[in-house]
Amino acid sequence: MSSGRFSLLTGIFLIYSMVCFGEISNNSEKQGNAAPANNGNLHLEVKEAPIDQVFKIIESQAGIQLHVSSVPQKLVTATCTGTALEVLKCALGNDVNLIYQYSDNATDNSLPQLATVWVLGASSSNPQQLSKDSSHASSVCSPMDQNEQRKTPPLGKLALSAKEIEGLFKLSQSDKPADRKEALSRLALVDQADDGDIREIMKGALQDQSVRVREQAISGLARRNSPDIESVLNTALQDRDSNVRLMAVSNAGENVYVLQSALNDRNSDVRALARMKLNQISAMSADQ
Repeated sequence: MSSGRFSLLTGIFLIYSMVCFGEISNNSEKQGNAAPANNGNLHLEVKEAPIDQVFKIIESQAGIQLHVSSVPQKLVTATCTGTALEVLKCALGNDVNLIYQYSDNATDNSLPQLATVWVLGASSSNPQQLSKDSSHASSVCSPMDQNEQRKTPPLGKLALSAKEIEGLFKLSQSDKPADRKEALSRLALVDQADDGDIREIMKGALQDQSVRVREQAISGLARRNSPDIESVLNTALQDRDSNVRLMAVSNAGENVYVLQSALNDRNSDVRALARMKLNQISAMSADQ
């Protein structure tokens, strides 16, 4: 897989997902000269293709970077049509954990563009699902509901009035976790240099009862380049929920200290992502 820099922190908005997939494939000769189809439809077809080759095809056709931690070798026979993320989900099998991030160049009228995906292997809740040796897999995937994709707000900068920002401050105190998360998500995108009040709202949300709100607070602080982001990440690494700790590692950038601390985490996914990022840092250093 190609190497690249993990930087949700400045200019990339990270979303992670732990979902169940089927398995897929594709025809590289049909798609070889096509423009990358990121949020448009990909049609992938292969017969008994090695999973590594499937990964390479998806990278090429979607214009994304894939970083794979541990996925058993298998031969894939399948057909799938959908967006890059839908096709990738199909390719990976049941209970595979993904962390994926979108680039920061979408407009108000476009969907976010998938940029990078980290494949962490089987979920700890059902680790045996992908622990088998080489096998054949066959599946047909159907696309996600487009309404589900559009729940992710377009990325970029939001030029909001003081009144609109105040409205988001109030929403961040809602009784509903979904409202609080939405407020933090939008505040992270506000185009405002003097963002002390925004950072304070996000720091307060680090103690929220909702895991999703805490995750969004970490992502927002990283995106806004909070001056004390290292302290935020170190604190998040002590969170009781592994998803919050995973978000902290995702936002660690090239902070070797934070990543090395995460190598001792009790959750295998957190350790795997930290190890992958440290390896990428080492590879980049070696190339310089």
